[in-house]
Amino acid sequence: MINLGSEELTFVTYDRCLLASARYLGLTTASPGQDS
Repeated sequence: MINLGSEELTFVTYDRCLLASARYLGLTTASPGQDS
């Protein structure tokens, strides 16, 4: 396995942030088809 460089770490952090934002938006906005 190749050791993570700064670019990979930044991407992972950004991806996690994006996922968290998407999940937050999904919870706060009433999206059709996901009424729980």
